[in-house]
Amino acid sequence: MQTPVACFMTLETEEGKCRADLYNETVEMEDFAHYKTFLGSEIDVGGASEPTDIIWENRHFTPQKRFMRTLIVSGIVFCMLCVSFAFIYTAQKTSLAMKQKYPK
Repeated sequence: MQTPVACFMTLETEEGKCRADLYNETVEMEDFAHYKTFLGSEIDVGGASEPTDIIWENRHFTPQKRFMRTLIVSGIVFCMLCVSFAFIYTAQKTSLAMKQKYPK
């Protein structure tokens, strides 16, 4: 049997939301201490993130896929930097050779 570790609730009224927000403080009182646990685990009520804060399109990517993509992008950027360095180095070397060959 599996034990749930998290759940999302949709509350119909503002009063329900206010009561849920005060739940953690309420169960600290002596009269309501028996509501502090469920199936042997302590209950901690908190607000969910705003749906606009979650990038839903990227939820299907696993951490391994993200790491591999990061490695690929890093490799491409490194290669581009090496090519850029080689181009700048060659241009600078040619410029210095021209200056020495044709002084003012």
